[in-house]
Order: sequence, then structure tokens, then C-alpha cells
Amino acid sequence: MNPQQMEIFYGSGSVGAKGQIVIPVKFRKIFNIHPGDQVIFMGNPQQNAFAVMRADQLSAMQTQLDQAKAQIERANAELANEMKKETKTK
Repeated sequence: MNPQQMEIFYGSGSVGAKGQIVIPVKFRKIFNIHPGDQVIFMGNPQQNAFAVMRADQLSAMQTQLDQAKAQIERANAELANEMKKETKTK
């Protein structure tokens, strides 16, 4: 999605007697949510806000975070080695 086209409001809904929420069609289409998909609710009680995402996307985010963590750890190890080399040459 083009940043100029980025939206944050996709419609509204209401909570039914059983606590069920209907996800607006536009939201489901843009975020590729289909009947039977598992979704995750995350929130910040201090801001009285929450977000919904597909469960498989959370798993993908975890994989990306794990990869980023591994890259940071490698960079830190390389930096530590470079600092040791520099200290030894002084």
C-alpha cells in the first residue's frame, strides 16, 4: 500500500450480546481476513485502545524479530572483536 493511501479508519461495528464483533468488509479485504481465520486482539489499557491482527502475521513478525535479534547479536560480537583488536594494537 502506498504511504499516501494509508488509512487508519476502516469502518465501525458493534459488539453483540455474545461479545461478537463484526469486522467491516473493507478491513477484512485489505487485511485478507476470511471466515475461520484466527485473529489476535492486542491492547493498551492505559490508552483504552486495541488492535486486531491475523494470528499467522504474529508468527511472521516473531520470525522477523528473531532474525533482527540474531543480526544485532552478530553485529555486537563483531564490534566487540574490533574493539579487542584495537585495544591490543595500542
